Amino acid sequence: MAARSRPWPTCRRCATASSSSGSIRRRSASRPAITLHGKLGQAFWRRLIRATILPTGTPIETADDALVAKGHGLTDLLKLPTPRDEASDAQLRAGVGPLWQKVAIWRPGAVVFIYKRAAEIVAARPLAEPWGQLPGVALSGRPCFLMPGPYAPVAEVDAGLNFLRNLAASLPR
Repeated sequence: MAARSRPWPTCRRCATASSSSGSIRRRSASRPAITLHGKLGQAFWRRLIRATILPTGTPIETADDALVAKGHGLTDLLKLPTPRDEASDAQLRAGVGPLWQKVAIWRPGAVVFIYKRAAEIVAARPLAEPWGQLPGVALSGRPCFLMPGPYAPVAEVDAGLNFLRNLAASLPR
């Protein structure tokens, strides 16, 4: 049987988001990385460091490699960079099938959404939860979670990152 190339080395958890900000990237051995840019991208990496998903002191310039080295993966619903929130629902919905396939193949312990809009597109319904576990939402049998929004109050972000830290600690390695 031929070896299958993996987009995520031993992915146990999968972070996903719409690339409506044009900033989420996908890693593979044959494709160069597109780094997270701008204020929201920097905040994303700092949150992963605060949640201890990435080691303290990880330089943001190499955080994507550190994330992959820890067994995590990143992907997106839309493969084209677009200005924030300008991607249509139809464009994002077109990415749900490929995302479901990735999750079915790589079997991450959980799927964590970075943006609520992407989570709602995948769930095919509005979500009341501002962050945390998304009851009744799963991809290929894997539970789905939502990170606090980029402009959430500090207390909400702290609670959400603590939740994410505990989630990461509870998943099989």
